Amino acid sequence: MKKRIWLNRWFSTGVDFIDLIREGDEEKEFEIYVTHHEYRESFVKRADYFELDSRDSGERYVDFCVEFCKKHKIDIFIPKYCLQSISKYRERFEILGVKILIACSHDVMELVDNKISFYEKCKQLPSIVLPSYFKVNGLEDFKQGLSFFQNTNRVACYKPSISEGGLEFKIISNENDYLHITIKGALEEIEEKYSNREIMLMEFLDGDEVSIDCLALNGKLIVAIPRRKIGWKRILENNTTLIKIAEKITRELNMSYVFNIQVIYKNGIPMLLELNPRMSGGLKGSCASGVNFPYLAIQLLLNRDINIQNIKFGEIIDMENHEVNKRI
Repeated sequence: MKKRIWLNRWFSTGVDFIDLIREGDEEKEFEIYVTHHEYRESFVKRADYFELDSRDSGERYVDFCVEFCKKHKIDIFIPKYCLQSISKYRERFEILGVKILIACSHDVMELVDNKISFYEKCKQLPSIVLPSYFKVNGLEDFKQGLSFFQNTNRVACYKPSISEGGLEFKIISNENDYLHITIKGALEEIEEKYSNREIMLMEFLDGDEVSIDCLALNGKLIVAIPRRKIGWKRILENNTTLIKIAEKITRELNMSYVFNIQVIYKNGIPMLLELNPRMSGGLKGSCASGVNFPYLAIQLLLNRDINIQNIKFGEIIDMENHEVNKRI
């Protein structure tokens, strides 16, 4: 009998994960179930079963997930939406025999969800370099932190310490648009919108950004593919410094399966930005290395041995035209 895999409400590149699982599944062992809050033709075409997702959140959404697993006899659940709530109630799925592809414990999930808490933890790790940052609770904290960046001639940016992706992210500058905000506008926004909400004020870095896709088990890194972003190009680098950063974080937080670490460079030094305890949107690019992250993570979840050989570093991926070009 085939094993049923369920992916819930992934971003549009979730179709790439389905393709990669199918590519690795030479024995046709898996059926793929997908739910999304919108009717997405790309998911419908690729999935064996598609259903509109629940509009609930939190514990009520977990209730929906448990019932969905029961109804459809799901074997493997790969969540994206409400990831933290699902991790909190993991036992409800395990009782049903459902294996969940979640990269860390619920405590670690909460830690990395709060960027300030995550940075405070990583400050303790040797050789992990962080941008300058301040925890802001109110206007006076914000003014003090901003004064530091002004006095050291650095550009500052801010976002809530708990938020998803680039939501509510602002760069303080002389411009005023969807991404930038003036000092006057920032002070007004902090006072009016964030007076009761913790903010992270930090140095804005505009160097090369590198996304490190990782495969691990029980705190031991198996493979990491650093993927440097240059315009529409992605370059897969065999970068020992970045791989060691991934090893330290993996070991310290006891990470497993597939997850993503982001760094950005300043003066030739990689500075840690964040950890995403899930598959990254650009994971398909790293799979051009020959490492099929989604499929291999499922094999680890099923307690199976995996074998990784001949990793192709140096690949250049053209994201605009979806091409893999020559190595460097």
